[in-house]
Amino acid sequence: MQKRYCALRVSRSIAKFGKMVLMEDANVSTGFEDSRAGTRTWHFVVGVFALLAALIGIGAISFAAFQRAVDIERTRTEAVARTSEGFESLVAAERVINALQEAERSQRGFVLTENPVFLEPYEAAIARSSSVLDELQRRIGEGDERQTARFVVLRRLITLKLEEMARSVEMTRRGRMEAARIDVASGYGRRLMDEIQAMMNEIVEEQRAVLDRRQQEVVKRDHLGAQSLYRLAALGVALLVAALISMIALAYMVYRTKLALEREEAGEIRRNVLEAAVAARTHELTQANVALRAEIASREAAENRLRQAQRMEAVGQLTGGIAHDFNNMLAVIISSLDLLKRRISADDARVVKLIDNAREGANRAASLTARLLAFSRRQSLNPQTVDVNTLMTGVVELIGRTLGERISVETKFGDNIPPVFVDPGELENVIINLAANARDAMPDGGALTIETKRYVPDGEPLSEGEAASAYALISVTDTGQGMPPEVAERVFEPFFTTKAVGKGTGLGLSQVHGFVHQSGGHISLESTPGEGTRVDIYLPVQIIGRVVSSAPRAEGPLARGSAEETILVVEDEDHLRMVTVENLRELGYTVRHAENGKEALEILDEHPGIRLLFTDIVMPGMYGDELAREALSRWPDLGILYTSGFARTGVDGEPLDPPAETVRKPYTMEGLAQKVRESLDHASRVEAAASPASGS
Repeated sequence: MQKRYCALRVSRSIAKFGKMVLMEDANVSTGFEDSRAGTRTWHFVVGVFALLAALIGIGAISFAAFQRAVDIERTRTEAVARTSEGFESLVAAERVINALQEAERSQRGFVLTENPVFLEPYEAAIARSSSVLDELQRRIGEGDERQTARFVVLRRLITLKLEEMARSVEMTRRGRMEAARIDVASGYGRRLMDEIQAMMNEIVEEQRAVLDRRQQEVVKRDHLGAQSLYRLAALGVALLVAALISMIALAYMVYRTKLALEREEAGEIRRNVLEAAVAARTHELTQANVALRAEIASREAAENRLRQAQRMEAVGQLTGGIAHDFNNMLAVIISSLDLLKRRISADDARVVKLIDNAREGANRAASLTARLLAFSRRQSLNPQTVDVNTLMTGVVELIGRTLGERISVETKFGDNIPPVFVDPGELENVIINLAANARDAMPDGGALTIETKRYVPDGEPLSEGEAASAYALISVTDTGQGMPPEVAERVFEPFFTTKAVGKGTGLGLSQVHGFVHQSGGHISLESTPGEGTRVDIYLPVQIIGRVVSSAPRAEGPLARGSAEETILVVEDEDHLRMVTVENLRELGYTVRHAENGKEALEILDEHPGIRLLFTDIVMPGMYGDELAREALSRWPDLGILYTSGFARTGVDGEPLDPPAETVRKPYTMEGLAQKVRESLDHASRVEAAASPASGS
């Protein structure tokens, strides 16, 4: 309200100032007319004034020509400066390559000789490479989307090269010279360096071409400057002659009409000054008023977005916490049912059926918690590099058979859409979910349009999601009933639905919202009652360096263990810990258990023969990955296996450190058996591979 009042005051000030200036201008005009009436008989003054105006015009032309020459000289100076910048860009590119080559030579020298004298130039070159790369990007990459994308790739390649060198140096420091030399001899670092060298060569060639163009521009500017100075000199001589002749002819007339002309000129100047002041002040106040109104609208929109985001975040935290606790309960139920089914007689069909029914209900409850975790962005995903058009083609074939004959499906697939890094199965579920909602909004039939295209932000980046130079845009549009604004604002909230009881859970669109944001994207919805709804999904393009998760393995026989293999189970939930221990003992393992990280470390100290640490991630006191780091620092050969009701990341969303496989809650006995067996076998292979190196 206060901002609107300020805008109203500005408008009133503009009107008041305009009235004052108009009154003042009327007084000036009256005085000017009186002056002209007193000198009306002096007709020859008109001729004098015309000649004087001609001279002023010639002087203005001369000034414009001089200004043009100054501008040409300035642009030439700027061209010379850009040429100098081109030379500096080439020098910066050479410094990047020199820094990386110096680091590589020092790294290889240290790996081959173990002489620490190589470490100082290696570390200096590493530190220098980042600054010279920043300088090179600042000189040639700012404001250019193509160069920005190239520097993203170049930085990732340099990062991989630095990580490769750091890995071999660290192994050499720890005495694993053979492993470090094998790593160097693998050729991976050489290939990275070749790719970096190739990209730097492209940059150097482009900069040399730019430098050639700039040098040609300097020559051109010199030529233009010489022509402009010649013309200026000729025009100056002509003006000097004309001025002398005019002054001699008009001196007598100017002397007689001096006083009248001074009065008239003073009035004209005063009126022009006042008109200019009125125009400038009016323009200034108008611009201030427009800016103030725009700021009011922008702040109101930002406050609305902030309130919506805070509400969604609060609901997400609540649902995520509930889903996590519920997953622990379901894990106890499912594991207990697995044990019960294995221990009863298979001939008792009624009991087996009851157990299967209970197991099915628990699995459906697990599916519900998965939707809640999807909304809160904590579900487990299997991201892969996905071609959007190929995936959409398969989805369209599926939904075309399920929507019915009264709904037509149209597709508009764009060209040159870059790949994205998402879970393809979950993305298919998102499109199917949106198609099902569109079908419900078109009970009398209609049209469903699925469109894909490449989207590049123009100006500011998207308000949410992962910042990217380009996105793959998927749009799903229907011609259904549409939604009023108060409904459209809440469609992504969990459990919110306008459908009748029993026809919807209210989790579909909230799951879509959570998946898109967990994948680093952005989603928006536009709906008009009676016209239809449009949902736009923005997914960032594939980023170099992302690791594609491995595909799920086919189910096989139940993997078992032996009593010689001891497993330590760390779980703060008592019932879940006990049922997990029983499952592992049923599989043949020797099992010990602890309810927190401190107790687990004490058990590891007392029983050094433990082969695998199976720990929950979210625990009071000490998180699971913290426990794993501490345990590996004491027992490097210990195998690690995580479990969690959240996604396969750390508590704060960062990757787990140390990395290891994760069993998602609630887990089955078959899934637990497979992951435990794989983790033990992996730990055995790592220990076997490290034995020859340590022995040498």
